[in-house]
Parts: sequence; structure tokens; C-alpha cells
Amino acid sequence: MNRIFLLIKYQMRPLPTDPAELRELAIDLQVPDRYEVESALLRESIHQKLNFFSDALYIAFLSSSLFAAIALLVILFVWISNGMPP
Repeated sequence: MNRIFLLIKYQMRPLPTDPAELRELAIDLQVPDRYEVESALLRESIHQKLNFFSDALYIAFLSSSLFAAIALLVILFVWISNGMPP
């Protein structure tokens, strides 16, 4: 849930420029190598992580809709196969 909040937050405003805030955000997002890189690279890593998470949410949403539609069709098929009630 925290990642969804961060994704929404940083879609509306830019990433922080303060190195301490960047490192804290990197820790929250579990960005690898968050201690050894400079701020510009850390900002790019955070940006990539947020984009990846956004893409993953989009795919999960589409997949869940697809699976729900398939389940509905299977239920409908079984209902028709067993003979619809009058």
C-alpha cells in the first residue's frame, strides 16, 4: 500500500532533491545499491522502480479483469450445459 501511495505522490510532483530524502525514498522502495551511488543515479533508479511498479499494477489490473471474464464465461457455460432453470 505504501508503494501505491508513493507512486501516486511522485506522479503529481517531482522526486526530492535532498540526498537524505532520496536515500529514505530508496529504502522505502527497496532500490538496490542505495548507499553507494550519487544522487543523480539514485534519482534515476527510483524513477525506474516507480515506472516498473506502475507497469506491474497495470498488468495486474488487466490480468484480473481477464481472469474474471474467463471465470464468468465458464460459470455461464456450466450453467447452460446443466440446463437453465425455467
